Amino acid sequence: MKKLIILLATVLFAACDSDSKCDPGPGNEVSFDGNVSWTDEKEQGDGGDVLFRIFSPDEVSVAVCGEGRVVKENQNWVLRGGNEIEVCVTCPVDKNFIGMEVGGVYEFLGEWNYESNLAKGRFRLRGDVTLTPEYAEIEAPQPGDYYYADGTWSSELNSSKVCIGIVFAAGRSEHDTQEYAELAGEVRGYIVAVRNADPAKQRYSFGRYGVVDISGFDDDIETFCGYTRTRAMERQPGFSEADYWACWSAVHHIQAAPGTSSGWYVPAFGEMNVLCGVYHETVRERITRIEYGEDMADDGKGLEQYWAMGKLADSNSFVHVDFRDSQPFETFADRLKTSPMFAYCRPILTF
Repeated sequence: MKKLIILLATVLFAACDSDSKCDPGPGNEVSFDGNVSWTDEKEQGDGGDVLFRIFSPDEVSVAVCGEGRVVKENQNWVLRGGNEIEVCVTCPVDKNFIGMEVGGVYEFLGEWNYESNLAKGRFRLRGDVTLTPEYAEIEAPQPGDYYYADGTWSSELNSSKVCIGIVFAAGRSEHDTQEYAELAGEVRGYIVAVRNADPAKQRYSFGRYGVVDISGFDDDIETFCGYTRTRAMERQPGFSEADYWACWSAVHHIQAAPGTSSGWYVPAFGEMNVLCGVYHETVRERITRIEYGEDMADDGKGLEQYWAMGKLADSNSFVHVDFRDSQPFETFADRLKTSPMFAYCRPILTF
């Protein structure tokens, strides 16, 4: 149990460094600039009347870990009855969170975790603390940038984040007139996933003939329309994994899309055309750097074909794009095939 002792004078624990960061360890009596002291033991105990004040800007919220309770008082957080908290930072849309400047006596527990536009970290407090998030300006994305599960990107791989895709085109394409319901601002670029959509059935049929309606598809190789066609297909009667495998797998991709993006969708010929144009010189090398990345041009089996939201003229068959670099394709149109029955699904998203 943590033995609480109300102090009559202010005492600083001598082992703390000049940055007020210390971990005195179990069994040592801890005192600090507040009015509380306890013997730090391994057991989690009742914090009693211990009180910590946490000063932070509005984008920082605090939740208690284990025992205790935390409330907002006079624009600041107050923790009573415990000393461990989870700090959550809601990152501004135009900045990347890079760390937290902390003033006071504390212990940081582990690493920052990232989810959508949130950054979360855990602290054990030894006294009142001031939390100041640190940000970096977001640079405009470039083809080849790494894109992460929290919706951020970088030119160099950040191993502390989960990379889910690679930028294959920056800015809104002149061939893209789609309205992205999920995006509030300008289109910054387009992402191809580093993994295929369905790890259980990597290659499978596009969908069930006679059920999936592709009557609205065409062979336009410039227009970006994968998002619109994917969302329209989701609204078809009986939309399911069994009958709409490619589209269903893209939408339910193994790595969830950030809330700041359009969500995953199956690319049409227009998006695939641009992706093919930069894949070998830019995107491929980035994907193969990722431990779990799957090379679209070499699956080790010679079966590098991917479903697309389009059809060939005078045909009502599903179409895949052949990404094999061992074949003598002169144009993108040469890569469009109506067979075999099975192909991969590699989703993309807009952000």
